[in-house]
Amino acid sequence: MSFDGEATEEPEVVLHRLITPPQRWGPDDAGLLWNEVLPNGEVETRFWTPDDEADRARLEAFWQACQQVNWDNVQVHEIPATTLRKLKFVMPSLVEPPPRPEGPPPEFTEHGLIRRVPHDPAPVAESWQRIKAWMWKHCPEVVVRLLPGASDEHIAAFEAAIGQKLPEDVKASYRIHDGIGWVPREYLEMVEVDEDDLINSVFYNYGLDSIRDDHRTGGEAILPHWQGWNNIADDEDEGVVEGDNFDEFEVFPTDAIQLRYACRGWIPLYESNSHYLGIDLAPGPKGVVGQVIHYGRDEDTHKSVLATSWAQYLEDYADELEAGNFHFEGEPGDGGRYLYLKRPKVSPIFHQWKHWAEAKLDPEFQGVNTPPLPEPTLADPETDRACRSVVEGFLADYRAWELRWLAVRPLKQLGFESLLEGPEGQIRGNTYSTEDYIKEGLPIPEALAFRVAHRELEYYSGFLTHPWLKAHLNIGLHYAPAMAERVEIYAKYMTAWAQRSQGRNFILNDSPRFDPKTFEGALVYRVDEETAYVWSTHVNESSWIGERNRRFVLKREGGEWRIELLQRSSDGEIYRSKTIA
Repeated sequence: MSFDGEATEEPEVVLHRLITPPQRWGPDDAGLLWNEVLPNGEVETRFWTPDDEADRARLEAFWQACQQVNWDNVQVHEIPATTLRKLKFVMPSLVEPPPRPEGPPPEFTEHGLIRRVPHDPAPVAESWQRIKAWMWKHCPEVVVRLLPGASDEHIAAFEAAIGQKLPEDVKASYRIHDGIGWVPREYLEMVEVDEDDLINSVFYNYGLDSIRDDHRTGGEAILPHWQGWNNIADDEDEGVVEGDNFDEFEVFPTDAIQLRYACRGWIPLYESNSHYLGIDLAPGPKGVVGQVIHYGRDEDTHKSVLATSWAQYLEDYADELEAGNFHFEGEPGDGGRYLYLKRPKVSPIFHQWKHWAEAKLDPEFQGVNTPPLPEPTLADPETDRACRSVVEGFLADYRAWELRWLAVRPLKQLGFESLLEGPEGQIRGNTYSTEDYIKEGLPIPEALAFRVAHRELEYYSGFLTHPWLKAHLNIGLHYAPAMAERVEIYAKYMTAWAQRSQGRNFILNDSPRFDPKTFEGALVYRVDEETAYVWSTHVNESSWIGERNRRFVLKREGGEWRIELLQRSSDGEIYRSKTIA
C-alpha cells in the first residue's frame, strides 16, 4: 500500500458520527472499536490502535468525549477527535527492474524450474525491486497493497514476543514492506473494479504477513499464527501430538529440518489455508538457521527446505516470475483472481515444494554427491565402552532429575498424569479421572475436585489458566531451578546442536520418561568415524502404533562421543529421528 507519510504529521480535528458508544478493544483494552456512520448513511467498522504515547493521548481524549454523550438518545452523535493520523493514499510510481548482469541463459530442470547456480544471493532490496516491477506490469494491485516497512522498534518488539532473533535478511525485508493490507478505496475507485476481482497474494497464492498487529491496515499479523502453532509444539513436546503419520515423516534434505509437526522455532511469514512458508530458527542437524521451509495443516508427512536464506528465496522467486513461471486463474466477476505457479504441474502448491528445493538448493547442501552411510557394524571394545557410558550416564542422570522433581511436584497426588510448564507460566497437561482414585481407594486430589466443582470452565482456556490452579501447583516457583538442572545434564552428554534444539518447557510425567532398564543389554554399532548407535534390544509391545524400538545416535564432538538424537522405529519401519525432549 503506498501512502504519503509526510502528510500525516499535521493534527486535524475531525467529527466522528456514531449511534452507539465505542468499545475498548485489543491487548490490555488499549484500542477502540466503533461503528462509524458514513455520509451516505452506510455504517463502517473503525479500529483505533495507538501508535505511540501521543496517539494514545488522542485516543483517550476521544474516549472521554464519548463518555459525555447520552447514548440513550438514539441519533447520530458527532464527536470531535484529533486526526487518527489517517494515511493519505498516493499512486505508486512505475517500478523499473534493476539492471541484470549478462550471463548464459538459465538451465531448467525436468519440472520446468530454473536450476539455481550456487552463488551468494542478491540484497533483499534488489529482489524486492524486481518482484514489484513484475507485479506492476501484471497485477499492480499487489504493489498498491504492500504496506510500508516496519520500524526497528516494531521488529525488536516482535523478537521479544517470540523470544528469538530474526535473521538480518528477514529484518531488512520487513523494513521495506511489512506485509500486505487492504486495497485502498481510492485505488478501487480509480480502476473501477471490485476488490474480490483483484490478486490478494504476493508469493503465488501466499500473502505476506505483518510484524505489526495493526487491524487498520488490513494486514494479517504473524504473531497469532506463531502462538497457535507454538501451542501445538508444546503438546508435541509433551508427547500428545506426534502426527498420525510419524513413521512416514520425511524431510528434504535429510536431517535439515526437525521431524516435527510444529516447532516454536518456525516463524510463519505467510499463510494460505493453514499452510505456511516461514523461517526456521531451529533447524535439524544438517540445516542452517534462517532457512526457508514449508509446514502446516496437511504437511505432516513431508517438509522441504526451499532456500537457505530469505534473501535467496526472494531472488529465486523473482527469477521464476521473470521467466514466465506463473499463471492467473479467475476472471473479473467470478469472485476471485489468483496467481499460481505454472510449473511443475502439481496441485496443491505445497506438493510442488520438493521439486522447488531440488532446483534451488546447492547440490552439496542436498547431499547429492554424499555417499550413503555404510552399514553399521558392531563397535570395537573402546567405542563400545565409551558410547555405552555416555548413554547409561545420561539415562541415570535424567531419571534422577525426573524423580527428584516428581518428589517436589508429585503429579499423582496432584491429579495429573502429565504436566508442562512454559517459560511464561503457561501450563498444559492431562489429568487423571476421579474414578482412577475411587478404584484405588485414594483421596481425590484438590485439583480434580476443583475441576468437578467448576465444570463450566473450558479445560485449556479455563481450568488450566485459572489462578487458583496455578497457585495450587506453585507455577513459576520451580521452573528456573528445574530447567537449570536439565540444561546441565544436556551440556554434559549432548552435542551442541542437540542442546540448542531442546524445548523450553518443564515437562514431567507421572511415569518417568526414561527407564534405564530399556537399554540394559543394548548393542553398540559404529557407522563411521563420527557416528555410532546405541541400540536398545527392548521392544515396547504395548504401543498403540506398533512395536517400538529405540536407539540413540551419537556423534564425535571435541574428541568425545555425545548424544545427538533419539530415534524410534515401529513395526520394522526405518528409524525416525526425534529430539530428546
